[in-house]
Amino acid sequence: MLATLITLLSEPITGTAQRFLAWDDHMPAPPAVATGGAPNQYLHTEDGKTLPLRFDSIHGVKGETHAATLLVETYIHPTHDLASLVPVLAGQKHGSELSANEMSHCLRAFVALTRASDLICVALFDEHVSSKEADGMVAAGWIVERLR
Repeated sequence: MLATLITLLSEPITGTAQRFLAWDDHMPAPPAVATGGAPNQYLHTEDGKTLPLRFDSIHGVKGETHAATLLVETYIHPTHDLASLVPVLAGQKHGSELSANEMSHCLRAFVALTRASDLICVALFDEHVSSKEADGMVAAGWIVERLR
């Protein structure tokens, strides 16, 4: 399934996916995908089993519990929202040292990452995680995979 996700993320984004990614909290949700699933849902089928994957904002899943959550770094309020949290995830910076903007990103990340019951994954741009920070993240219990 990881290979499928990597392939999906590396393909040019068009059609329904492009409309979904352009969506923000001020616009109505896009129409359901052609597979007949719920809005923002991708149905992954392998070996006769179907797994629904839902793409949503952090605010859209607040209060819900999921088996797994993938938090993807985005560009918002002229910065990459998760880049400033890498030192916190690596145990090199305490949350009390964050600026108000960084704390806002941290609180949203906390909401997102506490939704999963079994697995969390954080997708960051490679250049936002130094080797030292990656080592710190591993020491803090994270499994770090660099995808190219």
